[in-house]
Amino acid sequence: MVQLSLIDNSIRLVIGDNGVGFVQTRRRRTGHGLSNMAARTQRMFGTFTLQSTPRRGTIITVDVPLKKGAVYE
Repeated sequence: MVQLSLIDNSIRLVIGDNGVGFVQTRRRRTGHGLSNMAARTQRMFGTFTLQSTPRRGTIITVDVPLKKGAVYE
């Protein structure tokens, strides 16, 4: 599932699946995708939320505030 919407003065991106999920407190050795997404969101003064449950899937929510004339890369 991918959803993009305008909430108040922010853009919200929600990405989710009903896959295998994972335990969020467990340290993972491979991949930087989620931490890179969180860092990029922070650079845009946004919020990054991750919810995952084993055998139920994962939902990522990114909220980025809109600023007049701002260009995010």
